[in-house]
Amino acid sequence: MSARPTTTHGGAESPVIEARGLVKRYGRRAAVDGLDLRVEGGEIFGFLGPNGAGKTTTVRMLLGLARPSAGSGRVLGRRLGDPEARRAVGYLPENVHFPAWFTGLGFLRYHGALYGLSRRVVAQRAGEALERLGLAGRGDDHLRTYSHGMLQRLGLAQALLARPRLVFLDEPTSALDPRGRRDVRELLDELRRDGTTVFLNSHLLSEVERTCDRVAVVANGKTRYVGPTNPDADATRELDVRVSDLPVDVAGTLAGLARVKRADGDLLRLELLHPDAAPTIARRLVDAGARLHELRPVRRELEDLFLELTGAPATGDGVGASGGGTGPDTPAPGLTARRGDLGRLAEADGQTNLNRQTRRGRQAEPGDHQASPDGQAQLAGHAEDDDQAGPDGQAEPGDQAEPDRDADAAPGNARTHREVTP
Repeated sequence: MSARPTTTHGGAESPVIEARGLVKRYGRRAAVDGLDLRVEGGEIFGFLGPNGAGKTTTVRMLLGLARPSAGSGRVLGRRLGDPEARRAVGYLPENVHFPAWFTGLGFLRYHGALYGLSRRVVAQRAGEALERLGLAGRGDDHLRTYSHGMLQRLGLAQALLARPRLVFLDEPTSALDPRGRRDVRELLDELRRDGTTVFLNSHLLSEVERTCDRVAVVANGKTRYVGPTNPDADATRELDVRVSDLPVDVAGTLAGLARVKRADGDLLRLELLHPDAAPTIARRLVDAGARLHELRPVRRELEDLFLELTGAPATGDGVGASGGGTGPDTPAPGLTARRGDLGRLAEADGQTNLNRQTRRGRQAEPGDHQASPDGQAQLAGHAEDDDQAGPDGQAEPGDQAEPDRDADAAPGNARTHREVTP
């Protein structure tokens, strides 16, 4: 595939995502409070923040699954929620909920039909996607036999099925083992080369550092930082120095150049008074009779920046929690075991809702029922049942949102789901 141009207006290149002063209120509580954001075409953009910072709510507004209480935004040059923009968007939510009776191929065919793809195109792309994501040979197996990591891979295949220009990925590697994470990193590199823009929501800071071009850090519904993953790449603030035969008066030797922050045997941590002082420090130590073994700049990592801006630790930065295989009678996490439990398919993570709204070319209305490609009745409503805001930005009577609604749970998990039995 060739690289695709960014949306333009009047000949000028415009951002793929732009948000200005976005606000989302649930009653008196602002889950998002004046958030500003700009994502350029073809970049992998990390979206970071502690639980409850407003990340999921922001993504839902950008996808058109929730309406802002105030502020404005555009995705692919169109207003938030515009069906034409959604046609070019892929989405993988954090908590996937797939019916256990689907096969892998059947699930992709279903979403391909929602995207409006022909059967021939879906068959070709589905096979390619399953092979690329390590699911070759499992396409005819029912999802009840998939592990959580396999379900996450299948969700990623769905998000990329329509060759979108913009992909939203919410914790795409949280359930994967190290090999799976490497596969996803390689896939993201391919998307970057193809010109696809990736909006990556993750707590795994080590993965974000290795993958993203830029990041935004949000806290309390506001943007705290937007910039490179290594903001101090060109600035050295501290040095680790391993040295023996130190002079008695180390502080005097380094006067005007550095301050000793910590001394542990032959290892010194120095705080530089000038960013270019390292060569002079090395010369002074040697001139004073010391034997210099190592001098290494200390770089501030993304985790340090995260803690500084949010005051909270980043969670979940461990080895993937991919579960083992599940038996036919025990659905893996993310599965809905009963064939009649279609409300969760339609709503639990917003994924099918987004594709269905794209297919229909309008917002889902409460109570709408759609027929799926295989003839099963589907529940299409409530994409915004708990997100409607009045003219003054206050939640309408009947809102069921709770104060902790945005604690990065998948949209819809707090709802009561109605079942539609075929």
